[in-house]
Amino acid sequence: MAQAIAALIAGNHSSFYGCGFISVQDTLSDMSGMHYYENCYIEGSMDFIWGNGQSIFQGCELSTGKSSVMPGFITAQGRDNDTEDTGFVFKGCKVTGVTPTYLGRAWRAYARVIFYQTDMSDIVVSQGWYAWNYKGREGSLTMVESGCTGKGSNTTGRVPWAKTLSSKEIAKFVDVSYVSPDGWLAAQPR
Repeated sequence: MAQAIAALIAGNHSSFYGCGFISVQDTLSDMSGMHYYENCYIEGSMDFIWGNGQSIFQGCELSTGKSSVMPGFITAQGRDNDTEDTGFVFKGCKVTGVTPTYLGRAWRAYARVIFYQTDMSDIVVSQGWYAWNYKGREGSLTMVESGCTGKGSNTTGRVPWAKTLSSKEIAKFVDVSYVSPDGWLAAQPR
């Protein structure tokens, strides 16, 4: 399987409303900058949302397509160190599709991915997360699920190193100020 990037987002202060991003591997390269996605449809099989952006995905559908590679990975986030504010936040989203999938794997040593109040279908594999090249160093990864629903949200079989954040910590990431600390998003036409 080879990269088939549908969109590469590297500019700061980018927002997308009702857009569709469809491919197989590396569908949406959310490479760098602060981004906001609302009511978008994103489909892929392998690392289909990846990069080191600081992004909120609000009300988006994340769908796995048919693939010969199973299971797949929704995210591959690449935070380089623990001082970076970057990370992917999925708020009020839906995880659907046909191919079994992990919620994410660590692209870099300090990867951060948060699924908040997301409806997950039964395609989510029980482990949920994969350390990839960072086995033995999982303590630096921030892979979080909070308030999620659906058959795939059962955390009984999740990896033991998945993190739990307090309500106060979660609030910092799910508030729009995480991607718009200077208010740029409020000034965007919709």
